[in-house]
Amino acid sequence: MVRDPRVPASANDTFLDMLEGYFCRSEEQKQAEARPDLAYQVGVTPAGVEMPRCVVEPEACKQQLARLQPEQQPTLPTGPDAKWRYMWRVGPRPESTQYAELNAEPVIPQGIPQWYAVMDDWGSKLLGALGPHRLAATGSDLQQHGQQGTVLAGYHYDLNFITIHGRSRFPGLSVWLADGRRLPVSIPPGCLLCQAGKQLEWLTGGHVQAGMHEVLVTDATVASIAAAKAAGRSTWRVSSTVFSHIASDQLLQPLGHFAQQPGAAQRYPATPAGLQSTSVAARAGVSAERIGQLYRYVLSGFVLLDPTAAELAALAADPAVAQITQGATYKASSDVSSKFLGLQGPGANGAGAAWDLVGADPAQTGATDAGERIVIGVLDTGIVPEAPSFSDRVGLGAAGPMAYTKLPARVFNGSSCALQEGAQPGPCRDISGHGTHVASVAAGNWGVQVTGLPKTWPQSAITISGVAPRARIAVYKVLWGTEGTGQEADLLAALDDAVKDGVDVINFSLGRTPDAGGSMRRPLDKALLQAVRAGVFIAAAAGNNGPGTAENALP
Repeated sequence: MVRDPRVPASANDTFLDMLEGYFCRSEEQKQAEARPDLAYQVGVTPAGVEMPRCVVEPEACKQQLARLQPEQQPTLPTGPDAKWRYMWRVGPRPESTQYAELNAEPVIPQGIPQWYAVMDDWGSKLLGALGPHRLAATGSDLQQHGQQGTVLAGYHYDLNFITIHGRSRFPGLSVWLADGRRLPVSIPPGCLLCQAGKQLEWLTGGHVQAGMHEVLVTDATVASIAAAKAAGRSTWRVSSTVFSHIASDQLLQPLGHFAQQPGAAQRYPATPAGLQSTSVAARAGVSAERIGQLYRYVLSGFVLLDPTAAELAALAADPAVAQITQGATYKASSDVSSKFLGLQGPGANGAGAAWDLVGADPAQTGATDAGERIVIGVLDTGIVPEAPSFSDRVGLGAAGPMAYTKLPARVFNGSSCALQEGAQPGPCRDISGHGTHVASVAAGNWGVQVTGLPKTWPQSAITISGVAPRARIAVYKVLWGTEGTGQEADLLAALDDAVKDGVDVINFSLGRTPDAGGSMRRPLDKALLQAVRAGVFIAAAAGNNGPGTAENALP
């Protein structure tokens, strides 16, 4: 327990008054501030969402409780917490981070003009007593959940570095000391209670354990409810809790002499703080090295390598998990011609065809503008970058510099990648020809002379052109081998990165294999829909099979 003159009781009261007023709003009104797509890391978290640690990890909880004396046992919850929570980031946000949900813009409720100032002021005062980062006020409706013995926040520890508890107007908080004793807490005005979180346990290799606590309606809580009703005050129990975090992109691992303790590195492997503190994988007890991919833009999810039955059960019980799916295989599909699309030849009602209207043919307009300022992301077998269709030396008939992508791209991982302009092809080189083919169909230069034709074919004046000759292309290699097959997990990673990179169009000349089935509820289908919602045009092949059935029913 600490007392800091910079944290006056009056500031605590101002904060509690405002939060009581907010939590008194109707459930429908408060839902406007919920951001489940950001894992509730900003805005409001409704009651019934947060799961106590003993519900998520029942076996680990039983082992811990077996060490406690009967009189020190917590009241075990059987379902989610009854409390609401409001998450408010305090302090500067990093300019660049791979944990966008932890650093999202704040959510401000309508009709409370002082919200930003009060939240920042109280959060900063608490942090000034210790360190950065997230004000996480909770609200429990004691009019509805005020019966003695009701669990408002089940027995749990926090995932952050240090938790700072401010005073509440209703008692009920209990903490467990290192020796196993349960201690009801009463925080005096002007004081704060500081408790270790999981990140501190991680950094000390378990020498300092994350502190367990619960919030329960006790005799003292019931008496405070009666007093509040008699005085005409709100009966919402508001806590002023701050989660102090290690920066989300920093690596958590035992430090100094703690790293030398036997088994410390195995129990607390090097893990990004953002993953440790937000991922549902952490709640299921999954270690970071078994996370194959993380998706943040077209999906909120991850790939779990070699899951156990217990992990799958824990994930299925987590209300933040919408779907668990076994990955599928996809394969290359073909495309259609520019004539079929009506890009050249006579247009409708006597008007020019699409290429004539946008100026793709330099012989007619003196310019090749079709696709200018457009970036096409090609998810396929890679590319042969020196092909004339991708040369910036338009009309010279020779391969120019590798200018086939204008994005700040990078190699993503061992199984999906994009090439940066001027970089060596490396693992993204196309060995099957399919990716090069579809990329040239989408954005190959205008009027490229065809070479290598059979002798029986005409040998002159045969040229090919892409649909959008002046578009830029970004290559994401997701299909491998001469047959061009790839895994759904890698396609999702490439799609996630393409949307983040800012492509305008995605060329998706891929079809399903039998293990992908015909469902439209696969993760890849949902990700394509989210890409469309993000403003990306998806050009997907219907497939090579038929007639009668398309392999791709979406988007």
